[in-house]
Amino acid sequence: MALILELYDESSYSWSDKTDKCIRLRHSISSRELESVEFELIGEDVSVGQKIRVKRDNNIIFEGIVYERSRKQRGGLLSVKATAYSYLILYDRQIIYRIYQTGVKAGEIIRDLGKLIDDEFPVNLNGVEDGDSLLSPWKIENRSALEIMKSVARGTNYWLRMKPCLSYLNFDGNDYVVVPHSPSLDITDALSVFVWVRFDYLDYVNGTGGLLGFAGKGKPDSPDPNYGWWFAYDNRNNKKYFGYTCFGNSEGGWAGGGNNFGDAEYSYTFEVGKWYLIGFTINSTEAKLYINGTQHGPTKSISNLQLSDVSRDLTIGSLMAGQYCHLGSIGQTLIYNSVLSQSEIHNLYYDPMNPLTDDLVLWFNFNEGSGSIVYDRSGNNNHGTIYDATWGYEVYPQYANSMLLEFKPKVIA
Repeated sequence: MALILELYDESSYSWSDKTDKCIRLRHSISSRELESVEFELIGEDVSVGQKIRVKRDNNIIFEGIVYERSRKQRGGLLSVKATAYSYLILYDRQIIYRIYQTGVKAGEIIRDLGKLIDDEFPVNLNGVEDGDSLLSPWKIENRSALEIMKSVARGTNYWLRMKPCLSYLNFDGNDYVVVPHSPSLDITDALSVFVWVRFDYLDYVNGTGGLLGFAGKGKPDSPDPNYGWWFAYDNRNNKKYFGYTCFGNSEGGWAGGGNNFGDAEYSYTFEVGKWYLIGFTINSTEAKLYINGTQHGPTKSISNLQLSDVSRDLTIGSLMAGQYCHLGSIGQTLIYNSVLSQSEIHNLYYDPMNPLTDDLVLWFNFNEGSGSIVYDRSGNNNHGTIYDATWGYEVYPQYANSMLLEFKPKVIA
């Protein structure tokens, strides 16, 4: 399968396929040098510092930054030659001062330095193995993090690489994440929620499926006035139903008293094992359902909306803590206190690594890889506590939300 070259456009927050302008493309992996891509474009310019990625079979096999560029005229057209390196190159501008004591393992050093660029790109450290221990203290002054990381890799005969990665949490039907209520989560007028979801079990024939909760805050499902919002897919009794993606109604009523996506036009048949970006937007008059960046079904009229429920925490992977839990994986969760546009939602689908940050109140990327806390990258400190869900990741995915830092032996006996 031919390689596909894409360039990132900062002005539109989107990737553009430039394969038809590319006359040369070389992807290099070396144990002694950074992973790189050399390419030449005709009639298309590229900037130093611009992000690029390379795909094969629709999967991302390289993502990095243009570091070198030369330009000339070729047959009356602009010819641009460029070299891009993996995101490891970003560690070159991190100047460090450290003392690592005797007994510290090589992998501990890599993990410590690996966190330095996590505010620029989500870094998953699960690919870092421990390696050998220091035999004496190591004092480091005024050296780049990349230099130290490469030195550690050479000294241990380990690979040092960064691979495109989709990080996620696994939910087995009883697991969930709880985020305590906070003022930033008290959303009253406009809301957008999007999650990357994979299903481990669905049944459209024998009636054994469940009500699968992706997220929820409140209880918008009672005959009395109800509040909050739920985001779920109902596969019970062979259904393919979004009726319990519903929203509070001051007049009351089951499933938001009609404030839901329960009509047949919103039905959708999903495949087990496949990733989907599913989400909704809502304001006081209308709601829209989205699947893979495109509106699914008609715009829903909303009345008597009551989104706010300050008495209940937010849950991810269930509708309420331990109730109607997801069976599968969730790879990213984004909550906005505004209604996103179609173009903004399109960009969420094609570029999970760089979501829109305006009005973002919660951003879970699940790249921590270990521990019982998932950290909010939005800056609002809406961190979550994990109840039994387990960490996972896959490399070279179709859609990447993080980069896996890999440090492992070159030769395994």
